[in-house]
Amino acid sequence: MTIKRVYTSKNIIMFYKGSLKDFAEVAMSPRVLAICLEVATEEALPYAIQFSPRDEGDYIRSWQVRPCNVVLRGMRRFGARLINTAPHAALVEFGGRKGGGSFKGRYRPAQHILLKVRDRITGADGLPDADLAG
Repeated sequence: MTIKRVYTSKNIIMFYKGSLKDFAEVAMSPRVLAICLEVATEEALPYAIQFSPRDEGDYIRSWQVRPCNVVLRGMRRFGARLINTAPHAALVEFGGRKGGGSFKGRYRPAQHILLKVRDRITGADGLPDADLAG
């Protein structure tokens, strides 16, 4: 049995001693799916709601966490997606120009809610983690 590199990022290199078939079984296990859904529901969803605009409330009520399959480095894994199903979700996320689309005459600057959520969870926003703040 050899040690194989299975993941590389800016801060971590992950190795696995064993067969990649075993690693694939773990990555597609119900326990990993449960962990992904738990993190998305308990950590990402509250931030998405916190960063959302407070218009009529349709946008806030439209946040959902859904299970998904992700292929990373050629290996299929379970994951969770944070999705907003409001009809104007793309307009809030990416912004819109005056006179474009079905929301004619309404300019809205991009708010990048999902980007803010990702940065907050990964610590890229520079704010201290409340769990580590003693």
